[in-house]
Amino acid sequence: MALLVPLFVVAGNIGLFLVSSSLIISGTLGFSHHWLFPLHEAVLLLQVFLFRSPRIPIRAFTGLSLLVLGVAIARLETIHLSHHLMHFSLAFIAGLTLHYRLGAGRNNPLKRFNRGVAAICAAVAVVSAIIAVRYGIWWSFSV
Repeated sequence: MALLVPLFVVAGNIGLFLVSSSLIISGTLGFSHHWLFPLHEAVLLLQVFLFRSPRIPIRAFTGLSLLVLGVAIARLETIHLSHHLMHFSLAFIAGLTLHYRLGAGRNNPLKRFNRGVAAICAAVAVVSAIIAVRYGIWWSFSV
């Protein structure tokens, strides 16, 4: 049973990401496509806080978060799309919190890795927010 929990976490989240992405892009949910990655990271973060600490499938959540952030990086077409950078920064702020939480605990096999990813997420969030502000787009939460 312990081996099935990470598989269910991965399969369920990938299904959720595909369905919610389709609904957001089609306009059914009413959110802008800019919110895809911050919302997906926030969903992962919520799930991590709902698990009890010793029972968190750390590898599953780490992999899913890296997948979401990697797709966000790949989707970032150009640095001049500063309205994308604001949501990009929000996704990395959620990634920072997620990986910091996943890096907690004494018997954590990925403690050092997740703390390193959290530091990288912090740097990316700050730099992308600074660049976005430099190009004239402030923190806008309009949908």
